[in-house]
Amino acid sequence: MSKFIIGLTGSLGSGCTTIAKHLEKEHGYNRISISQDILKPLAQKDDQFDSIEEKQNFGNKVRENNELRKDYKTKLLGLIENKNEPIVIECFRNPIEIDMLRNEYSHFYLLAVYAPKEERQRRKNSEKGFELADKRDKGEKMCKPS
Repeated sequence: MSKFIIGLTGSLGSGCTTIAKHLEKEHGYNRISISQDILKPLAQKDDQFDSIEEKQNFGNKVRENNELRKDYKTKLLGLIENKNEPIVIECFRNPIEIDMLRNEYSHFYLLAVYAPKEERQRRKNSEKGFELADKRDKGEKMCKPS
């Protein structure tokens, strides 16, 4: 039987987590957080998640390391299989992850969430490095301030 899964993607601070939490609380969705439920448990003790940059660095490390990528896939698919329907997954940052779910589940739907930069920045004002992280997410060249 195919599972009904909604995946959320969007720029940093766009509202994916807020939407996922709403679907969980108000509509009974089972929520999976990529960073909290998958990446954080895969991280070694020397990998930190204190800043946006550290989360991005570890996400890149997972995508570049075959063993970590395999562990990521196993962890994600295991979480999906152990949850009842419907499921909402937040926050996808890489097309490879999305393609994997599209290939595994015929009832996987991806929704992109948008918010203007000023609003996203306001929402993330407590996290250091928003500007650099936002550019990095978009694939833009970055210059660290001197």
